[in-house]
Amino acid sequence: MGIGSLYHLILENVQQVAGIKLTHAPYKGNAPLLQDIGGGQVDFAVLVYSAGMGALAEQGRLKVIGQLGAQRSELLKNVPAASEGKELKNFSYKIWSGLMVPKNTPESVVQRLQKAIGETLKDPSVRTQLEAQAAQVSPPMSLAESAKFFEAETARYRSIAKSINLQPQ
Repeated sequence: MGIGSLYHLILENVQQVAGIKLTHAPYKGNAPLLQDIGGGQVDFAVLVYSAGMGALAEQGRLKVIGQLGAQRSELLKNVPAASEGKELKNFSYKIWSGLMVPKNTPESVVQRLQKAIGETLKDPSVRTQLEAQAAQVSPPMSLAESAKFFEAETARYRSIAKSINLQPQ
C-alpha cells in the first residue's frame, strides 16, 4: 500500500506498459483502502481478493474489474485477467506468501518444515479454511523451485524499483 510496496510497484509497471499516469496514494493497509473504495473516496486500487471485497461487490459498493494472474482465478471465473485486454497483454502477477527461515537454519530442519507445511496444505480442513478466506493454495514447489521463484520475483520488483529510481525511505 505504501511507497515501495508490492502494489505500488505493480501499478508503476502498469503505467510503464500501458503508457498511462496514475497517482499513488499510500494507505496503511488493505482494510482502510477497501473501506474507502466501498465508500467512494478512492476510484481504483489493486488489492488482494478477500471475502470482504467479495461482500462489498455483492452489495454493489464496488466492482471487481480484473485480476492480475495469468489466467482467471477459480474464485472469480467471471472476472477477466488483465492480460485478456489489449493494453496489458502478457501482464500477470501472483500475489503470494512464503514461509522463510534464517539462512543458517540446518538443512534437515528446512526439509522437515517444508514437508510438514506441504502436508498441512493438503489437509481438506485447512484448504476449506483458506478458501473461506478467498485464498488459493498453489501447487507445491521443491526447495530449489521455491528459491528460484523467490530470486526471480525479487529481481522483477528490483527492476521496477530501479526504473522509477525508488530510493530507500
